[in-house]
Amino acid sequence: MKMTKSIHVLVVLLMFFVGKVGANTVEQYLQQAEAKFKRGDLESAAVLYQKVIKLDENNLTARKKLAAILIQAKMKDPESEYSGADLAVIQEATPIHPLPHYHFSLIDLANITLSPNDKHLKHESLRALTQLRQGDHDSAIQTANALKRKSPDHPVAHNLLGLAWVAKGDINQARNHFEKALSLKEDFYAARINLANLEIQAKNYSKARLNLDKVIASDKNNRQAHLSLAKLSDLEGKTKESKHWVRQVSQHY
Repeated sequence: MKMTKSIHVLVVLLMFFVGKVGANTVEQYLQQAEAKFKRGDLESAAVLYQKVIKLDENNLTARKKLAAILIQAKMKDPESEYSGADLAVIQEATPIHPLPHYHFSLIDLANITLSPNDKHLKHESLRALTQLRQGDHDSAIQTANALKRKSPDHPVAHNLLGLAWVAKGDINQARNHFEKALSLKEDFYAARINLANLEIQAKNYSKARLNLDKVIASDKNNRQAHLSLAKLSDLEGKTKESKHWVRQVSQHY
């Protein structure tokens, strides 16, 4: 009995010690990474931030700094492409908390077909999106406006401007930009879903449904459209239909 109790105490002490060492290691890696980052040694900092995330996957400081390094690295190399892993790191690091129902798909961004004159578009779009995710709405508007001047015929800048104006509470400005994005590219689903969500917010339910139906007609498995239709149906009191769209989301994802 005494032996069992002694072993139990030893295990508890060992777990405490291991946990303390792990915490110290995370803190040490993070301090080293921050020092490297401040000195401009981004490659070394990225390695250290990755070690922090491996030990503590919920460490938001490390995730945000690693996302920032990825964005800076890609902007220095306009010919490079974002990998799925890069986009996942950036998206996980910077959720858009003020805009939970609005949509700017990083997959859409990755799959945009660009002309030689538009190679900057992905990098500048991601910069504006990151500013928006971090709550710096005015900087996001400046970046998106600069992007619009460089690529006036592409819908991405207007979609970003729409998101920024939603965040600032100007629904009319936001609607104008989403509609302008769709006038440039009718099947730009991110803008159409955002316009629908805007109409849901404004309680223009028939307009919202019209836009979401257009998305589903062309892309029946669009997860964002399913989520918006579930919310819209619930607000309209159509409980059975709302559950149908929720099931669609779970079936496809």
